Amino acid sequence: MNSSDKIPTWEELEKSMGRKFYVLRDITHQGIMQNGVFKYMVENPPDWFRGMVFKVGVDVQRKKTTNPNTAKYAIDGEKLIDFLEAHKPVPYFAKLLGMAANTLRVWIEEGKIKGLTAYPYGKTTMLYNVDDLLNRIKEQEIAIPSEKVHRPDDLLSLYDNYLPNEILSTIHEYIRHRLSKTPGISIGGVSLVKKGFIKEENAEAHRRALKNLFFDIITSIEGIQFDGDTKLKFFWGHDVEILELEKVSNTEFSLDDFDEECVSLLSEKYSDITLQKHLLNVLKPFYCFYLMKKEKVLKKEKRKNKTSFEERYRMQEDFEDIKTAILDVFNNVVIFEPAPDEKKKSYLTREQYAKLYARVEEKYGIYKLVPLELGFRLGLRAKETTLVAVEDFWIDENGFLKTDENGFGWLFLPAAKCKGGKNGGAEERGKLIPPATVKLINEYLEELYKKCPFETHKQDAGRTFTTIFGKKVYETGHGFLIRDSRFPERFDKPTTKQTVQKFIRETRGECGFLTSNQKKYLHYHDGRHSLNEWIETAIVEPKLSKFTDFVADFQVHHSSSGDIGKSNYRNKDIIDTYTAIINISINFPLELPALREWEIKHLYREKYEKMIKIDENTSIMIETDKIKINDVYKKSPDALKPRLSPEEEKHLAARYKELQDLLNSTTQPPSEGNAMEWATKRMHWLDELEKIKEHLA
Repeated sequence: MNSSDKIPTWEELEKSMGRKFYVLRDITHQGIMQNGVFKYMVENPPDWFRGMVFKVGVDVQRKKTTNPNTAKYAIDGEKLIDFLEAHKPVPYFAKLLGMAANTLRVWIEEGKIKGLTAYPYGKTTMLYNVDDLLNRIKEQEIAIPSEKVHRPDDLLSLYDNYLPNEILSTIHEYIRHRLSKTPGISIGGVSLVKKGFIKEENAEAHRRALKNLFFDIITSIEGIQFDGDTKLKFFWGHDVEILELEKVSNTEFSLDDFDEECVSLLSEKYSDITLQKHLLNVLKPFYCFYLMKKEKVLKKEKRKNKTSFEERYRMQEDFEDIKTAILDVFNNVVIFEPAPDEKKKSYLTREQYAKLYARVEEKYGIYKLVPLELGFRLGLRAKETTLVAVEDFWIDENGFLKTDENGFGWLFLPAAKCKGGKNGGAEERGKLIPPATVKLINEYLEELYKKCPFETHKQDAGRTFTTIFGKKVYETGHGFLIRDSRFPERFDKPTTKQTVQKFIRETRGECGFLTSNQKKYLHYHDGRHSLNEWIETAIVEPKLSKFTDFVADFQVHHSSSGDIGKSNYRNKDIIDTYTAIINISINFPLELPALREWEIKHLYREKYEKMIKIDENTSIMIETDKIKINDVYKKSPDALKPRLSPEEEKHLAARYKELQDLLNSTTQPPSEGNAMEWATKRMHWLDELEKIKEHLA
């Protein structure tokens, strides 16, 4: 009797429980639980989680209609959803009660809320029953503090309470100047800064950075131990020794006192690269403005001619001394050049991208796949990904992406959301979205609308984005596509640029198919690099070849290098050309077997036979394929390796294991026999092992 007959079938399990069971992909795609949390919970199941997950092959037979590679667990999804809706983490309650999360966490840790039960969730998080926690606070008559919960947006006002007025007023004047129509900065007739801030958000970022830097300098000078943890507590409304902070207000430090010692103090708080950016990109232009301002005052005094020659000479000498001292600080900043590998852009092959897509899907699910596709298929930068809205796409009345007769969607990206206010005309023309990406985004939206219906976007009607190049007004409504994962119901709260970039950094080191350089330095922006290469090196008919550069520039919204004007763009022939090039360059499948067939069909890959020598006595002839060399593959040489069939991989894997066993069993020289013979054998085995690793990588 087959042992599997003793295990209930998937259908029998569902029938006995009276509900449908999920696979892991359902759980991650619907945002019920992250893949990493699920795996940790399976390996370390808390009591509440037991009985919700059944291991395929042990507790239940495999579902016949499911891909055998993905259905490792049968999950009682409905029971899991019910539990997670009734149990929430501390930040949920803090937001509900209008108090600081840290305060509530301390209450729980110190037992102030008596009789509370904690439910482990992942490595560090605890969940609490919503009704239970709220009722206990009410029954035990615990007073909720009417504390001000400081959010990051309040940092400017917090700094305003303590930084000296001279610094605050100069920062204000500097920001106003850089936002003006004449933002240039020059000293002694030499232009040092030519451009101003294009967007208000850039100006505010510099305002925050300047206040933060001067705060760090002054607290260090005054000997205030104000490390990151203390600063965080201060920002979030916790007690800090106020008398200590008043030293910041009463400091004798002035803007003229900036010197090498200040740089040394900052170097204790920031990494070399971060400090370099702060000094050269933030503090240097600020101090150039400050010196320009002092120079104007000096010239004004000269014009008045009310001071003696000696006094004017002394003022000029003082100014020159201060100017020289301050500018010397910046001129002497050590420039940390990135390592040679760090300078290289990463260009993924289509196969590498397909494998990266699969890894991200496995690790994060659909909520990271969408920003991944926005980068690699639509060429969006990280910041642009945070700003793109559902309403920027060609959508139907229900908020889902529509498709044209070829199955493509369209994105009309406004200039006001693009770097430098430049979108290459994408708002007027629209840029194509491959069918698979349209399908993915619609699946994502279907889950998103369960938590935040499309109709709610109307509450943000009139939302406006403005740059010096113009503005975009959303008359009927606006909802960000990629949102803060903690608050998916907040259609007006986008995710951050750092969050968009983070998942690539967290994943790249785990991907054995990437080069060593890519494992270290692959980042979100390389989606644009790869996309540009895929299109520019597309193998197209001769009559289309002159348009590939134009299409590449347009898909990554650069200024077009082609000569196609806006008036001609809507010409049907041009749209057909655009569609044809996009179709043959980036409309590729992500399943590896299908991708290889697609590449062979479109002449990116060719089949051939090759003899592989396994050892001294064994060689095998394989029919494989290889990528034809073009620019993108020259930049990713690992892509040129021949591909093995499943049978060949199985054969090599068996030999690989055999060699490992031989090496593990002969780690010490024999007590009797020829040591040289032992060493020679091990060297041959190691060489063979490395060769097989190359083929299996």
